[in-house]
Amino acid sequence: MTRLSETHGRINAEIAQEKAVALGRAVERIVREVAREIVPGVAERLIREEIRRLRQEHGLAEPPG
Repeated sequence: MTRLSETHGRINAEIAQEKAVALGRAVERIVREVAREIVPGVAERLIREEIRRLRQEHGLAEPPG
């Protein structure tokens, strides 16, 4: 292998590594943004369902509203 091809290989490897790091950061950012939108609604629904279940289990009436 010539020195030029070795250098080319190292450069390509470094570029691939940088792309992988950038892609990883982008995926993490997207996951955080999606979680910020979805998790609060899901958490609220689960909490409401659990409150309803506990009220039924303990014979408590649903509050008016």
